[in-house]
This record gives sequence, structure tokens and C-alpha cells, in this order.
Amino acid sequence: HTTLALTPERLALGIIAQQSWTRPHYGSAKKRRKKSIDSKESQKWLHSFCATEELQNKLPQTQLINVADRESDVYELFLQASSCHSKLLVRAAWDRSVHHPQKHLWAYLESQPLAATQQVQITRRKEKKSRTATVEIRFAKVTLKPPRRAPALSSLSLYAVYVNEPHPPRGEEALSWMLLTTLKIHSAAQAIQCSEYYAVRFTIELFHKVLKSGCRVEKRQLQSAVGLRRCLALDSLIACRILALTMLGRAVPDLPCSVI
Repeated sequence: HTTLALTPERLALGIIAQQSWTRPHYGSAKKRRKKSIDSKESQKWLHSFCATEELQNKLPQTQLINVADRESDVYELFLQASSCHSKLLVRAAWDRSVHHPQKHLWAYLESQPLAATQQVQITRRKEKKSRTATVEIRFAKVTLKPPRRAPALSSLSLYAVYVNEPHPPRGEEALSWMLLTTLKIHSAAQAIQCSEYYAVRFTIELFHKVLKSGCRVEKRQLQSAVGLRRCLALDSLIACRILALTMLGRAVPDLPCSVI
């Protein structure tokens, strides 16, 4: 599980943190829900944010934003981030209960006025061609209720940005993001910027592609976990540099190699 530092222009700067573990047998979903966050694999997101906050304290002039996909929609992560200097931006997975008349997150954001429309370029994936989606953007401050599995936790106020494509082409899946963030969103411009920050998240998938296809890390045949971790660390740094070189080559193709 890698935490990769990127600029808003998607240039890879380096690796903030990396975690590796052997996945045990977790048992049924019902049993997993009863476990504390410390004993769940979900704690990887909290560790990632802690590493980001540690770096944030060393870089007070730079705003760091920890961006993660739907798997990181963990209430304890929001609580942790609410008191930190670095910010959190997560794509929501759960239609959480909220302290608003609409009672649930999606219904509450759908009731908000339209803030902006925007053209979003969707990249080609497998058999799907690239296309341009016209999305509607709504935002609001939202107060989440604690999950039923942990009712003792306190309620939490965040900002939500709902990016939704109301009329996708026939046969195409609509682009729809419900984003939760500790960033303050008070205008359409800030909501659009928030959605652009989340779009940078896909670069981690390119990093994994370079690591697996370029460095072929899954083909390594070391006989010990220690050796494999050392090799993974080296391959990860190489993959990060290759990714940065690729983006620089596209953005500034005339840049002399002496810069690198």
C-alpha cells in the first residue's frame, strides 16, 4: 500500500510511505464489522494519513491533501483527519446517515442547488473509448452521524462535493463521484478544484502499472519476505522515477536530460 506524492499536474515527486503485510483469513463480514479499526486492514488508510501529516508538519508552506478511493471511506479516518493540518479527500462508498432532513448523504447533496457544469475527459479503459462527459457539480457542508457499528463515536462535519453525469451516452456508465473532504468548500470554483484534485488519484494506478508491467515486481522469485521487501522498495523508487520521467516527457519534451 503506497502513498505517492504528486503535484496537481500529476508529476510524481516521491513516495511518502509504503506498507506491506501478509493478508490473513478475516472470517465473515459480520465478524469483521465487530472488530476495532486497529485490527482491520482498513488501518492502512490511517497509517497513510499519519505519514502525510508527519510530512505536512515538515512543510508548513505547502498544503498536503491525502486523496483516496472508495475503499478508504472509513469513519475513523475522517475523525483523525478533522484535527490535522493536512487535508483529506475521499470518494464516498457509503450512503451515510446525516443530521439533515434528507437523512442520507446522497439525497442531501441531490437537494442542493446546481453550482456548476463542467466538461470532464474520461480516458480510454479496456474496450471503452475515451469520451467527454458533461457533469453537474453540487456541494454543501454536511454533518455525518457515526456508523451503527460504533455509535459511541462523535458526529462529524465535513464538506461534500457531488459530481454527477445526468445524461451519459447510451451504453456508457455515468461518471458519478461523491467526494468527502476536510477542505473548506464555499464556492463553485473550490468545488471544481476539489474534483480536479480527486482526478489526480488515478495516477497511483499508473504507478502500479509501471511497478507490475515495467519493473515486473510480481515476477520476482526471492525466497524470503525480507528480501522481497527490499526488492519492492527499490523497484518502487524506480517506478516512481519512471512515472515522473514519463509525465515530464509529455509536458516539457524539450527539457534537457541534465535536469534529471
